[in-house]
Amino acid sequence: MTTPATNADATLRTPPALPGSSVSALELEAPILLKLQTTSPSLKIYTPSHPSFKIINTYFNLSLTAHPLAITRPTNTLQISQILSFTSTHSIPFTVRSGGHDSYGRSAISGSLIIDVRELDEIVLSSDQTSVRIGGGVISENLTKFLAPHGLVAVQGGCSSVGYTNWAACGGYGTLNGRFGMGCDQIIGARVVNYNGDVVDADEEMLWGLRGGGCAFGAVVSLDIKVYRLQKMLAGLLAFPIAEAREVLSSYRDLLGKVCPDAYGGLMGLMAIPGVGKVLMFMFTWASEDLEAGSAFLGELRNLGKVVMDTVKETTLASWTEVGKAFSPTFIYTNIRTAYVKELSEPFIDLLLKHVDKIPAGTKAMFIVHVVHGHATKPTPNSCFGMREPHVWVGIHGQTLAEENKQEAFSWADEVVEELTEGGLLMKGGYVALMGENEPTEDCFGDNWGRLKELKNKLDPNLFFRNTVPSLA
Repeated sequence: MTTPATNADATLRTPPALPGSSVSALELEAPILLKLQTTSPSLKIYTPSHPSFKIINTYFNLSLTAHPLAITRPTNTLQISQILSFTSTHSIPFTVRSGGHDSYGRSAISGSLIIDVRELDEIVLSSDQTSVRIGGGVISENLTKFLAPHGLVAVQGGCSSVGYTNWAACGGYGTLNGRFGMGCDQIIGARVVNYNGDVVDADEEMLWGLRGGGCAFGAVVSLDIKVYRLQKMLAGLLAFPIAEAREVLSSYRDLLGKVCPDAYGGLMGLMAIPGVGKVLMFMFTWASEDLEAGSAFLGELRNLGKVVMDTVKETTLASWTEVGKAFSPTFIYTNIRTAYVKELSEPFIDLLLKHVDKIPAGTKAMFIVHVVHGHATKPTPNSCFGMREPHVWVGIHGQTLAEENKQEAFSWADEVVEELTEGGLLMKGGYVALMGENEPTEDCFGDNWGRLKELKNKLDPNLFFRNTVPSLA
């Protein structure tokens, strides 16, 4: 079955209704691209004066201020091949952009040509309904909506507006990891346009690199990924007052030491909720149709303390994704820092609570804490993803909707990371999708780093694809 994904948010995902820039606009603003337009007459090219340019040049992190030469919106693989061949011939820097969620703006560089692949959004379900082929520009939310009528799900992250391809290729954390593995573990095939402009189907060697190493070997125009039958699940919010957080977290750690079912999502946050105040919030998910077992485990969590909010119920992944939008705004000023810690130790709990108390007023700063377990932590030799042991992933979100508050929010996140480092609480490595350019990427891959660099040099010998996440250049 084939269908183009339905795009819900017009400002972020829907292709512009207007055609690309006129020849006269190209002559004035980007004359070098006239040759590209001649080579590919139907390719939409948007220069800064175009009415749609501001919309399609907007990114998740509103702090980004890149001024690209132009933005292209290819609709097929041939156009991507033509663009890459052109940029190579004329030495034009370029980036590939899908969801535009890289906090550091590596999909938008001033003076570059952006290859915006969001119109490569076709989704094809296999005849046996065990996999889908998705275009390189498919947004996570649209994949979820496509699969829902079939009673199927794909492993996905907590932010529904991300581009699925690079989220999965960089590792792919989400609440279904314990049951089904990391996002990168779902990749079973890929089609890539390489540095020569050739279209290739990824062999096992390239797939090994794509499973955790990001889209560093070429422009990924489609992925084949696993899907699973899951027609019902438990999901909802379970909150405790921040005054009880220390006791609840300590008891939670002890509970997980006894039992941590694969179906349990393991996600929680420490944040301020309007009308409620600061809370310890479990984003409870149970990715199994054995709802009786899920209810029993949920009961253990409810008994950890005084519950001030409880919305957990039988639902579907698509419905739960809609709820999750409240915690992942489409656009925001943000400084997202991440860290790995070994466990919910007392010193780590102390640090969390200290800095929850210091969340700047007027911001949406928060902690997201993911206890990673189950199938996500099983050694997987066909993937270069480096973190394959039980750990706690910490998202330190220094963010705000108000520009005047961004420096306070950003400084809050940086201070947390400094104290984690000084306190010796960090594990080696980190999540490459959310690491800055000055953070040591090689530590994320452990023993796989040498092989990954060799693969990059083999598949992209001239480092043509250098503006990628992570950068292996």
